[in-house]
Amino acid sequence: MSAEYDIVVVGAGPAGSTVAEHAALQGVSVLLLDKKKVIGVPVACGEFLPETYEIKATFPRAPDLDELFEVPEDLILRQMGLFRMIAPSRRHWDVPFRGYTTDRDRFD
Repeated sequence: MSAEYDIVVVGAGPAGSTVAEHAALQGVSVLLLDKKKVIGVPVACGEFLPETYEIKATFPRAPDLDELFEVPEDLILRQMGLFRMIAPSRRHWDVPFRGYTTDRDRFD
């Protein structure tokens, strides 16, 4: 059995899945490959995302941020308004920064 695809994406993490989805939405035939049998398991780090306006403040000239960082509500586990950095000495710094954590295994 053989098949032809316009694009083959290797790796079904957040980046690969996003590329595959956007290509498919443009009518491109896509094959998405990953070495894991179940995508997103085990959960890896990277489930925190900043709110879109925080990203816009950091990258004011970046295009299409609303579309790029659109996360379905049912994937958001917890809203946050503070980012805490902890040094090895246990001293910490709190930075106001709005974002949320996602259900990473479903996000992938």
